[in-house]
Amino acid sequence: MQHYMNKIFKSLIWLGRIFILLFLAYFIVALFFAENSFQLGIGFFIILFMIFPAIFILFFKEKFLKKFPKFDTAWCVIRIVYTVIIIMFFTCYIYGCWREEQAEKTQQKIDFISSKKITINDVNGKNLPPQPNQKLNDSTIAGIDANKNYVRDDVELAIFAKYPNSAKIRAAEIQYAQALQLELTQVFNSSTLVAVIRGYEKNSMVLDKKGGLVV
Repeated sequence: MQHYMNKIFKSLIWLGRIFILLFLAYFIVALFFAENSFQLGIGFFIILFMIFPAIFILFFKEKFLKKFPKFDTAWCVIRIVYTVIIIMFFTCYIYGCWREEQAEKTQQKIDFISSKKITINDVNGKNLPPQPNQKLNDSTIAGIDANKNYVRDDVELAIFAKYPNSAKIRAAEIQYAQALQLELTQVFNSSTLVAVIRGYEKNSMVLDKKGGLVV
């Protein structure tokens, strides 16, 4: 039984050696196709701090320690330092990936927020939505928005009911309602909040004498 276990163990070691060599070849080739310095740095780190040490452990460690037995104590220290470096690397890598994902998500939200503007049809009532089902409307913060202008339909109808004769007031009220709706439904960090505020300030408009919207 012990004989078979030793054979299996040796086979696993050789499989590990083959895998490490293939992994090394893959990363060496991948370095030539790195798209930026970050990918290049990651590739070099993996080769220097993961693959080369793994090759040493699998191929040369036992022979080296037999030849230099005094190095055994130093090897224990190096192994601890090496483990700490690997843990720190993966921690920083995962955090960097998370930061990059958050930055991309934030930019998508900012672009979405910036694309939302009140039109003349929203102000003059041509885009007015039907009366929503109040129970469904109140079931979420966003409510029902049938005309897709990012203003709750019940809020939009209430503005028209309160200011039927003043398009300028309706323009201001609808813009404020849209900014508040975007803040409640799209903001998840300071950058997206700033985008809502800047968008509201940039897109603030009134009606001219001909009924057109002017900043």
